[in-house]
Amino acid sequence: MQQKSIISINSAPNGFKAFLLFLPAFGILLINRIPENDFYFLYPTGQYIVENGFPVKDFLSMHTDMNIVVQQWLTDVIFYFIYSKLGAVGIVLFVILCYAVFCVIIFRLFYLISENFFVSALTAFASDIILAQLFFNTRPQIITYILLVLEIYCLEKYIRTKSVKPLIALPLISLALINFHASMWVMFFVFMLPYIAEYLICELILLNLLCFYFY
Repeated sequence: MQQKSIISINSAPNGFKAFLLFLPAFGILLINRIPENDFYFLYPTGQYIVENGFPVKDFLSMHTDMNIVVQQWLTDVIFYFIYSKLGAVGIVLFVILCYAVFCVIIFRLFYLISENFFVSALTAFASDIILAQLFFNTRPQIITYILLVLEIYCLEKYIRTKSVKPLIALPLISLALINFHASMWVMFFVFMLPYIAEYLICELILLNLLCFYFY
C-alpha cells in the first residue's frame, strides 16, 4: 500500500509538480536586500586583494600592525567584482542565485533519500524558507551552505549507487570550501562523521560476527 501511494504521488500531474517546485521561489521575498554590515569589510578586502595581493596586516580597523588571515578571500573577490560592476542590485541578485542553487540541491538530496516527490518538495520548501529568512544575505555562508549540502548529496549518492564517481567531487568541494570560507572548513569533516561512524559500526559488527563464528 505504501509503495502504491508513493507511485501515485510521484506520478501526479506535471502542473502540480511544477507548482510544488516553484514554492521555494517565495523565499526570495524574505531575503534581506540591504547588505549586511560585514559586507563593507568583505568588499574592500576583495578590492585590496585584486589590486595589491593578500593583506597580512589589518587595514580596515583602528588597530595598527595587527596580523590578519583573510579566510574568505575568494568570496571577497567575487563580492568586489559584482559590486563594482552592478552595485548593490548585483549583490542581491548573486544572493538570490546562490539561494536558487541551494534550493535545487536540497530538493535533489531529499528526493534521493525519500524517493517521494511530495515529501521532498514540501520538506525542501520548509528548509528553503527558513534559510532564506535567517541566513541568506551578503556573507560567505551563502556559498558554504551550497557546498555542505552538495557534500551530503555526494555521500548519499555513493551509498545508494555504490559508484565512486560522487566521491571524486569531495576533494573539490573541500578545496572550494577552504577558499570561499575557510573558517567553516572543519564542518566538511563534521558533516562526514555520521557516515564514518556508520561504516565503523558496521565493520565492528562484522568483525564480531566473524570472531564468534570462527572461535
